[in-house]
Parts: sequence; C-alpha cells; structure tokens
Amino acid sequence: MRRRDFLSCAALAAACTAVPSLAFSQEKKFKTVLKKADIADPSNFAYMEELKKMGYDGVETWVYSDKSTIEAAEKQRKFAESIDFRIHSTIYGWSNLQTTDEDDFKKQVADVAKCLEIAAAYGADTLLWVPARVSGVMPKPWEFKYEFDEKTNVVTKVAEGDNAPYADYIKLQNHAMEQTRRALETLIPVAEKNNVIIGFENVWNNLWCMPDVFANFVKTVDNKWFRSYYDMGNHVRYAPTEEWVKALGSTIVKLHIKGFKLNPNGHDGKWCSFRDASINWPVVRQALEDVGYSGFVSIEQGGDRKKLCEELQLVFDGK
Repeated sequence: MRRRDFLSCAALAAACTAVPSLAFSQEKKFKTVLKKADIADPSNFAYMEELKKMGYDGVETWVYSDKSTIEAAEKQRKFAESIDFRIHSTIYGWSNLQTTDEDDFKKQVADVAKCLEIAAAYGADTLLWVPARVSGVMPKPWEFKYEFDEKTNVVTKVAEGDNAPYADYIKLQNHAMEQTRRALETLIPVAEKNNVIIGFENVWNNLWCMPDVFANFVKTVDNKWFRSYYDMGNHVRYAPTEEWVKALGSTIVKLHIKGFKLNPNGHDGKWCSFRDASINWPVVRQALEDVGYSGFVSIEQGGDRKKLCEELQLVFDGK
C-alpha cells in the first residue's frame, strides 16, 4: 500500500473512531410530537408547578357529576394557564348503560352530559368515558375472535367453533352497544356545544375486547366528537399494543400508558411498570408515527414522578 493511501485509510479510521457510525449514532427522528401528562388533582397548585418543573406538559383529572363544579374547574384552568400548563383531559370513567331501567339510563346520560360541561370549564378537550360493562360466560382473552357486521357492529360470534356457551354474553354485548349508540344521540350534541371530544376507552369491562371490533364501533359512529381513548397497557392480554394502535389509527384522541406483563405462556399476567411490560415500545412508537398520532400520553401508574417522566421520554424516543 502506498504511503498516501495508508494515511488516507488511517484518517478515515480515526474519524470513525472519534465519531461512531453516523447511521447508528443518530437517534431516529419522529414527525409526530408526544406530550407528557400525569393524572392528578389540579386544585393542588403547588403540585402542578412541581410537575411542570419535572418536564410534564399537563395533567388529566377525574370529574364527577355530583361533586365537580364549573366554578372550581375554571379557577384551576386559569392557574394552569398562568404557568403555561394544561389540564388537557378529564376522566368520567364508568357508566352502566347496560341497565334495562329507562330512568336509570336517562340519569346516567345526564350525568355524562354535565361532566362534558365541566370538562370544558377545565379547558380540557376530551372526556374519557367507559359506557358499559358486562359479565357472564365468555372466552379466555387469548380465545377471542369476533365475527360482526361491519356496518352495524352487531356481534354474532366471539370465538371460533361453537358459540352456544357464549349466547347470553353476545346478547349482552350487543345490548350494551345499542345503549351506547342511544346515549350518543344525546351526548354528541353536548360534546360539540362544549368543544369536548368523548374519548371511548378500552378497559377490562368485557366489551369490545379486540382491536377490530373496538375500532369498527368507533368508525361506525362516524363522528369527530366520538373517538378512541387508547390505554396502551390495558389490553395486552388480548392483542399486542401495536395491533391496537394500527386498528384505531386516526380515531385515537388520547393515550394512557401503564404496564402489563404476560405470563411465560403468553396468557394472562400481572400489572407492572410500563418499562417492564410485555410491550415492544420501539415498535409501538413507530406505529404511533405511522398513524400520525401527536398529543398527550398520561401516566396511569404509581411511582416516582420524575423517574416516570424520564422513562416516558425513552418511549417517546422509540427506545
């Protein structure tokens, strides 16, 4: 090798040693922007200031039809705005629209409508809502395989093979779905008036258990004021998180994050920190990028809030 060639190779080698391969040293850049949030009481002004210093962008809070007031919500919103912070969403939680009592049904719908007004006073753009829950004989989480009408979302089967053992459960599922549609006839106009989206969340309520049927229900309602509030840890036992993200796509309005660790056989498991979960976070982050989700991710687990904020950043970075 000629001396000049040797020196050129040596210089190149030195450059590679000083600066690791650019292809691997540069972190992946995402176009979508994720924001950090905690679930907290915004009446605690000092805690909101502390969260902001830690690196959070906002909070989500519970709202109650019989306890929360518009006056208190407005006061808390004004403080949050004064420190450039957001009360970005509110949690109503559970309704029991599976009821067969019409008066009870109407009261529950009225309660949600009131909470939409309070959410607007907080400055929140979303109200998390779980419309119903049922029980009965149903498939194991890993056995679920829905057959349903894509236009009406009416379920005919919930597993492969003989569905006779699940007949009552299927009937309850369809009843809860129709009750939810009835409720939305009243609630969507209230949501639009208050500029607050109804965020339909996936929880352990034994309904809409798989990505296809959950996403299809949101899409058949086909209204911008009713979208999916996806909890990335809740339904790991039914299907991988990235499959949920891909199915829900642009219907996702908000995200929750927590962890669930599957047993070695992939069936059932237990709650855990989201960094220890049976969730492939780099794949999930790319899925969020692919569906174009930008917005808040609220932490729904206990622990040191500063550490959790740092761990959440790892997820945001695709790690």
